[in-house]
Amino acid sequence: MSEALFARFHPGHIDLSPGFHPTWAGSLIRNEFDGNCYSGQPSLEPSRDEEWFEWHSLLTAVSEARGRFVMAEIGAGYGRWAVAGAVAAQRVGAPSSLVCVEAEPGHFAMLGQHMRDNGIDPAQHRLIEGAATWRDAPVYFTVGKPREWWGQLIVSSTDEKWDGDEVRTVPGISLATALRDIPYVDLIDMDIQGAEADVVESSLPLLRERVRRLHIGTHGPEIEARLRVALRSIDFRPAWDFPWGRTVETPIGRVAFQDGVQTWVNPSFP
Repeated sequence: MSEALFARFHPGHIDLSPGFHPTWAGSLIRNEFDGNCYSGQPSLEPSRDEEWFEWHSLLTAVSEARGRFVMAEIGAGYGRWAVAGAVAAQRVGAPSSLVCVEAEPGHFAMLGQHMRDNGIDPAQHRLIEGAATWRDAPVYFTVGKPREWWGQLIVSSTDEKWDGDEVRTVPGISLATALRDIPYVDLIDMDIQGAEADVVESSLPLLRERVRRLHIGTHGPEIEARLRVALRSIDFRPAWDFPWGRTVETPIGRVAFQDGVQTWVNPSFP
């Protein structure tokens, strides 16, 4: 089944402008935004590493969308996955609505530029500058080095420094606020550096009622266990579940995971 899925969304040959490289879906990334500058053409399927499962979840969500593809990227960085989803949806004739939440100011500026680079008008989507958390209240957040580092996170105080980075107070954004007035979401892609269990546990009714698929980058065994308990309590079913920081056997072979991967599906979604 994965072969047919990837074949459906393969972008074919991509004409590249100087200074850009492609994602597997055919969206274009400025080389200055991402040091992992793959300059060739997309292979027949994504590389068989931890991102294979994210590509599979993304493209499955696009293929199952009914009319409009609706996606939220929580901890968006420059919007790599949201923009790739919109480009993939466009390839099969579907419009998109995107929600992107990102707190690091340099990354947030890159987010708008990345959308424009791919022919997407940021004004037609919901871009929120803030840190995803369990409630709408200010939090301490590390900022800085937006071109070199993608691990900015919520911390307990301004004294908690990470390699000399600045800590600022930023808006905390709950999932309910991020998705306000949005009746359904085909995919939430979440990578929020350790806050994922707090956000999920505080959003269970919303997830059960409005979200079809949830892909989470996880950051530790305790967080992974909390996510399993919370999501099983609302009858979500695991599609993928691989642990943080380990090398394990998977359906595509042995894979080394930096972040863990959990993908959950809502079987009762209409």
